[in-house]
Amino acid sequence: MKKGAAEKCERIWIEQLFRKSPVSVNPVNIIVVSGIAGIGKTTMIQKIMYDWARGTQYQRFAFVFLFKFRELNLLDNEPQMSLTALIEWHYKHLTHDKLIEILQKPESLLFILDGLEEYKHKLDFTHSQLCSDPDVEVPVHILVTSLVSQTLLKGCSVLITSRPTALEAMDMKIVDQFVEILGFFLDQRLMYCKNFFVDTALAAEAFQYVKKNTILYSMCFIPSYCWMICSVLKRHFMTPEKAKSEALQVGQWLCETQNKVLIREIIGQDLKMNFRSPTLSDVDCAVLTAVISCCGELKELNLSGTPLTTECIKILEPGLSCCSKVWLQSCDLTSTCCSALSSALSAPNSRLTELSLSKHNNIEDSGVEQLCEGLRSPNCKLETLGLWSCGLTSACCSALSSVLLSPNSRLTYLNLYNNNLGDSGARQLSEGLRSDNCKLTNLWLFGNEISESEKSNLKSLQEQLRRSGRHLTINI
Repeated sequence: MKKGAAEKCERIWIEQLFRKSPVSVNPVNIIVVSGIAGIGKTTMIQKIMYDWARGTQYQRFAFVFLFKFRELNLLDNEPQMSLTALIEWHYKHLTHDKLIEILQKPESLLFILDGLEEYKHKLDFTHSQLCSDPDVEVPVHILVTSLVSQTLLKGCSVLITSRPTALEAMDMKIVDQFVEILGFFLDQRLMYCKNFFVDTALAAEAFQYVKKNTILYSMCFIPSYCWMICSVLKRHFMTPEKAKSEALQVGQWLCETQNKVLIREIIGQDLKMNFRSPTLSDVDCAVLTAVISCCGELKELNLSGTPLTTECIKILEPGLSCCSKVWLQSCDLTSTCCSALSSALSAPNSRLTELSLSKHNNIEDSGVEQLCEGLRSPNCKLETLGLWSCGLTSACCSALSSVLLSPNSRLTYLNLYNNNLGDSGARQLSEGLRSDNCKLTNLWLFGNEISESEKSNLKSLQEQLRRSGRHLTINI
């Protein structure tokens, strides 16, 4: 802003956007609303549309047309398009004849263009690049500049929202009014907190907590961040189950921000997420994956007791590879889930070092064989694997043994308790245990129908390895 310009600014409300200045004789037709990410630009647009549709505001406009710049990007494969065709593409309920009638009175029309920062094209306002006929076909970005420069539908109103960084694409000389959304002032942060919690005591407690934290309090000028922070604090006053649903709603907003610093702040310094026992939909899993992926890393993710379909695991796969420890106990998993889990283990930047699939997951032998493909990958960093009570037999032991034989394997802890491996399975595992590549230090084989004679063989193997300098505990 030019020096001294700030003193000339005035504070206005949404309904005053198109108000003509007392010192100006020119109408206000072209408005640019600027604001940083999450400050409320799109929410403002939604309120304008809602108030206009209800008949409470902006009734000077007979029609309001909303276009998002990111949707206009999708029309790049259409070489040229007329304004009438563009409107008909977006508003399919309008007939061509009705639209022609509507466009006859441009002064009664408002075009809202949301999110200039997402537009692929730079707006060129040179007169040679403009059009004046709504039925003439030109590139879509020329339709946009023609509307803004008033060569197309002269007298119509245009409202553009943009982040500050994208304003260099605008010729601000043609703008009648420039508005900046500043977010919540100090008194409004307290007011928001009171409205959010309803309970006066809880509101005061939450606000004081936020106020003591400089980082959180400074972020509260952004309404969407304020909502997220209050939502997280609300979990302290809820039952665990209710708090988890709430947490998933917060996750949706975290995805919108794509702000890694904020996401890590919300998750907490220990980078742990616990969603034991709630029911997760495919959408919930997508939100969870997006949050984890944006954060880039997570120390622990616990989804134990949460029923997860094969589709859920596929959706979670990118997020799982960003976690160090993942617990999926009693999740009703089947063998069809294991391909995605294997991919998470073998992902180029996989962080997984501990994975528990134990207890009432019927992944069976075929599922273990798929897992072993990932375990043999040079990208795999897994050290701890839990497979107890997974319905396994000796048929999967050859694949497990091949993992122990692999020079890429980092596995040090393997829990196969309460399966049905039998003597045959134990003998196949022994082949892998003898390998110099085997790094296993702890193997659990309780409850596997292993005979006393084979148990004796395993104890002898354990002693042989100890004498050779390798420490391995076989729990049988």
